[in-house]
Amino acid sequence: AYTEHAPIEDSTVLEVLALARRHHLPRLVTLCELYATKAVERRCADQIAEADVDVVAILQHAERCGATQLAAFCLHFIASNYGPMSSRPEFANLTPQQRAHVDEHQWPPRSYLKALEKYERATGGGSSSAAGDKKCVVM
Repeated sequence: AYTEHAPIEDSTVLEVLALARRHHLPRLVTLCELYATKAVERRCADQIAEADVDVVAILQHAERCGATQLAAFCLHFIASNYGPMSSRPEFANLTPQQRAHVDEHQWPPRSYLKALEKYERATGGGSSSAAGDKKCVVM
C-alpha cells in the first residue's frame, strides 16, 4: 500500500531533493525538505558550533533546487543561532543577499546587544561590589 512516506537517509536527502525537483515531483520535494530540516535539528541538538552539518551549504543547495521551504528554514536557523553560526567557517560562504537577511534577522538582535553592552558598562559589568549592596536577581 502506498503510504506517502519514503525511507530517505540523511546522507542522500539533498541528492534526492535535486532529483525530485528535476523530475517535477513536488510532494517528494516537500518530503525531502522536511527530512533535511529534521536532519539539521538532530545533528545540531547538542551543540551548533561543533555540529557535523553545514547549514550554509544546505541553504545554497536548497536555493539552487528551488526548495523554498528548506531555504527559509536554513535562513531562519542561521539567523536564530547567529552567535554559534557566525563562528563557523562556512558562515563566510553566505552570499551577500543571504548575509543581509541573516544580519537583519539575527537573534539576539544587534539593538539588544548594544543595549546590553551599554547596561553592563553602566553597572560595572555585573561584577560583585561591596557586601551589603542590594541587587535584583532574576532566577
